[in-house]
Amino acid sequence: MNKIVSTFRRLLGKEPASSPKEALRRLDLHPAPAPVPAPAPAPRKVIEWTDDLTVGNPVLDGQHKKLIAMINTLGQPDLSVEDLGEVIFGLLEYAAVHFRDEEDYFTEVAPEIVPAHFLSHTVFIAGAYRFVQRFQRGEALALRDTVYDFLCDWLIRHIRNEDSQYYRRSHPAA
Repeated sequence: MNKIVSTFRRLLGKEPASSPKEALRRLDLHPAPAPVPAPAPAPRKVIEWTDDLTVGNPVLDGQHKKLIAMINTLGQPDLSVEDLGEVIFGLLEYAAVHFRDEEDYFTEVAPEIVPAHFLSHTVFIAGAYRFVQRFQRGEALALRDTVYDFLCDWLIRHIRNEDSQYYRRSHPAA
C-alpha cells in the first residue's frame, strides 16, 4: 500500500483520496449520466397493393406483389447489414426474372412498345448496380433509405405508367 501511496504522491503531488466519492469531489467530477440510447429508426411507410396497380395479368400482378413485399422488407428499422445484402441481391435476381417475363408478355400484346419498356428496365438495372457497388464498398446501412426510396418510386411509377399499358392493350374494351 505504501508503494501505491508514494507513486500517487509522486505522480499527482497529493495524497490519494480516502474513497471514490472523495476522489470525485476533489477532481470536481461527477459520474457521467447513463447514456441515452438512440431512438430506433421509425419504420418506413409500407407500400400497399391497390387495385390501380393491377396490369390484368395474374403472373405479372403476382410478381409485382412479391417485389413490393421485398421492398417493404427494406423499410424494417432493425434490418442488419447481412439482411440488407440478402434483400438487395434477392430483389435484383427476382427483378431480372420479372423483367424477362414482362417483356415476353409485352411482346405478345404490344411488340411496338417493348424497346422502350426494355430501356426502362435497363435504367433500373443500372441504378441498382450502382447500389450494389456501394454496398460492396461498405456503405450498406447508409444506403438503405436511398435504395428504399429509389425502389418504391421506381416500381410504383413503372407499374402505373408503363406496365399499365399491358392492361390497356390486352383489355381494349376496358
